[in-house]
Amino acid sequence: MSYKTILVHLNRAARCRAVLEPTLDLARKHSSHVIGLYVRPRLQAAVAVDSLGNAVVLEDEIAAARDNEQELAAAFADLTTKQPFAASWRAIDAQTLDLGRSVLEHGFAADLIVASQNDPD
Repeated sequence: MSYKTILVHLNRAARCRAVLEPTLDLARKHSSHVIGLYVRPRLQAAVAVDSLGNAVVLEDEIAAARDNEQELAAAFADLTTKQPFAASWRAIDAQTLDLGRSVLEHGFAADLIVASQNDPD
């Protein structure tokens, strides 16, 4: 079976290389188009209330997600540059709290979806 399009979901910089390297091996073998996908998490609440009742923007959470996205995009660009296959990067906003649904919506046209898992078992 040939994989013409491989979608790789990248969500944590710490796991990026472990997920991306086997994906790139497959892409070289099959001359695939690799699409790197980052889904910006939908925050359950963009504003919290402090103990005095003042609205507080969850700036730290937003900044951490932005930094993670930038780190992943840079790693993807670094690892896919000068490869013998096409590669493209996508960063999208999650439409629901279910990030998997967003990944699947972008993966319908792919031959293979690669994603990490939390539990090694």
